[in-house]
Amino acid sequence: MLQSSSIPGVIAALAVVIGMIFIVFKAAQSTGLLKRVARQGGDPMIVVCESIALDRSRNLHLVRWDGREVMLLTGGNGDLVVGWHPASMGPAQ
Repeated sequence: MLQSSSIPGVIAALAVVIGMIFIVFKAAQSTGLLKRVARQGGDPMIVVCESIALDRSRNLHLVRWDGREVMLLTGGNGDLVVGWHPASMGPAQ
């Protein structure tokens, strides 16, 4: 149980933590990090376009990432980047 003498210390520590969260949030806003993580306009940055099960443990995925497409093989002994789609090798839009 908290004693009345420790309550101001707890409140001060909580204020410091909230202040640090606010500072990190403002720094992320000013550097544009939040725009890269969550794009404005509603277009998601990463989209799984297609997926197909090759067998019980392996799947092949076509993923669109920042306007480019990549084939990923997942499951089995590990995951593998099969390759970038040739039509999407240009600069990201």
